[in-house]
Amino acid sequence: MKILICKGGSESCDKMISVMKDVGECYISEDGEDALFRASSNVYDLVVADIKLTKMNCIEFITQLRKRSNVPLIVVSDMDNSELAADILELGADEYLHAPINIRETKARIDSVLRRANNLFKNSVYELKNMKLDVKTKMFTVDGKYVKLSGKMYDIMEYFIRNRNIVVNKEQLYNYVWGEDCNTVLSVTEVYVSNLRKILKNYHADKYLQTIKNVGYIWNENA
Repeated sequence: MKILICKGGSESCDKMISVMKDVGECYISEDGEDALFRASSNVYDLVVADIKLTKMNCIEFITQLRKRSNVPLIVVSDMDNSELAADILELGADEYLHAPINIRETKARIDSVLRRANNLFKNSVYELKNMKLDVKTKMFTVDGKYVKLSGKMYDIMEYFIRNRNIVVNKEQLYNYVWGEDCNTVLSVTEVYVSNLRKILKNYHADKYLQTIKNVGYIWNENA
C-alpha cells in the first residue's frame, strides 16, 4: 500500500509517520502545493495530511483535492477542536485525528478508513455483468471462469476499476503501476492497456475500457 504523508507544523504528524511505516510504503511531501499535486494523481492508497500545511492551508488543500480525487484522506492535528474537526470532515476528509496519538487506536482508525474506501467493492469484490474481480485473491473471472491477468496487467485492471467512471491519464497510470522513480518509458502504458483490451475483447468486455484521445483512459460502466 502506498501512503502519501503531507508534512506540516504539527508534532503529531511526526508520530504518524512512524505509525504509517508499519502500515505501508510511505512517501513524504513537504508542503501543501506539492501534496495537492501528488495526492491528485490517484497513485496513493491513502493520504495523511497535517492540519498545519505550508504554502497552502489544510482547508484549501481538502477543497481542491476533493475536486480531483476520492483518495482516502486522514487529517492529523495537535488541536482538539470539535468545530474544526466538523469542518474538516464536512469538506471531505475521512478521519480527523488529534494528539495525543495512540498507536493502537490510530491503526484501528486507519483500517476503518480503508475498509470504507474499499466498499467500492462489496466485500472486496467488484462485479459488472458477468465479470468479477476479487481484490483479495487478485482473481478476475468471467462467467465464473478464471481469466489470467499476470503482474502489472492485473494492477492496471484494478486501478481502472478503483477509479471507474473517472478519466485517468497515462502519467497517473504509469506512476501507480511502475512507480515515480521507474526508468521505463511512459509509452509502456499503451502497450499494456492494448494487451488488456485484447484479453477483454475475448469476453466482449473491451467496450468498458475506453481511450479518451489526447487525455487517457476510462473504465466506463455505462458503455
